[in-house]
Amino acid sequence: MNKLQLLTSLLFVLPALGRSTWYVDAQAVPPGSGSPSAPFTSIQYAISRPSTVSGDRIVVAPGVYAESVVFGAKRLALESSHGPLATVIRAVNSGKVVDARFFGLGGQTRVEGFTVLGSPNHSTIGVDLANTLLRRCIVRGHRKLGSGAIGVGVRFDDWSSVTECTIVDNWEGVGMAAFGGEGEVRSSIVAGSEHADVSVDPDLVTFHYSLVELGLPAPSGPGNIEGDPLLWSWIHEDYAPSPGSPVIDAGDPAAPVDPDGSRRDMGALTFDASYAPAPTAYCTSKTNSLGCTPSISATGSASASGSPFVIACNAQLNQRPGLLFYGFEAQSLAYQGGWLCVRAPVRRSSLLNSGGSTSGNDCSGVYSFDFDAWIQSGVDPALVAGAIAYAQFWSRDPGVSFSTVRSDALRFGIAP
Repeated sequence: MNKLQLLTSLLFVLPALGRSTWYVDAQAVPPGSGSPSAPFTSIQYAISRPSTVSGDRIVVAPGVYAESVVFGAKRLALESSHGPLATVIRAVNSGKVVDARFFGLGGQTRVEGFTVLGSPNHSTIGVDLANTLLRRCIVRGHRKLGSGAIGVGVRFDDWSSVTECTIVDNWEGVGMAAFGGEGEVRSSIVAGSEHADVSVDPDLVTFHYSLVELGLPAPSGPGNIEGDPLLWSWIHEDYAPSPGSPVIDAGDPAAPVDPDGSRRDMGALTFDASYAPAPTAYCTSKTNSLGCTPSISATGSASASGSPFVIACNAQLNQRPGLLFYGFEAQSLAYQGGWLCVRAPVRRSSLLNSGGSTSGNDCSGVYSFDFDAWIQSGVDPALVAGAIAYAQFWSRDPGVSFSTVRSDALRFGIAP
């Protein structure tokens, strides 16, 4: 059995080698005993305990762990219980956030199911590898603020394997130590780096069934692709594949299938045909002439297949004309005494009426617009699965500056 075959087999059998399983939960009462009922509260504390020895397994509950994690001379399996979206290891100073190097005999360390997050104020290396299996992790936000070999998402120091990882928004995505490093990258995404997505010796670190947005040069190997991974939203740190992404069903065909039974996707997050970014309010509403502040909301989710999705705005003046306008880029621009929250070009709905009380002046008006019906009408061919839209209500109010009020805004994705 060669080294690659050995690593692949160990990826699935390592947990069985652990002598003990220790538990960590940032929300528990410190220091804890490492048991399920009294978990440790720090990953590094769990690793450093004399009772934690090579071959042990550490299971980490959801939460943000602001600490540096160093394995040292212990060969351990470190895994999250709920995956990378729920479990974050965040940099607190410059240097290595996770130092998972193991130079002893008897196998490899394993790190699985985390987001390893850098800091805009520190120069960091996300994960440093030597005899390490890194699986199903998101590694992002690692910066180079000065000189030195820093700002790298994943760095190879010695033979290691990276599989099903999403390595994005770093100064450098995948690199290697100055004295060299060996390994492989499988079924992974490396994209959005400031300097270079990949900066390794291609004879020492090989890529298989992975996407690299921009390599120096692009790595060669079976199943590799180059270009935009079409993830949902870089700005909002949503790294799930959107409909039409080239990473869908493009991972290692020899790997276990995805949860939906299809061929493995590239990256830490698998494609979910029912998923789109949930409606989220942003920006600031202008107060109307009666002192009320309109508030935008949504019911349901946007879908190209026609599931109900109604965008509404309450606390409007009664019996007044208004409309919904939308575009595909957000902004927060001071405008006409309020805020313009959608960047041009914009599209407009038909004219709406706020309804409410039929006499007098009050804030009982509510605008309501069925956006899914608008999608299904085909009036705007840009409203397709995978698009993210930004919407805001406009209404007439003669009692305020410029006689207009704009609500806060709503961001939402369109599912298939």
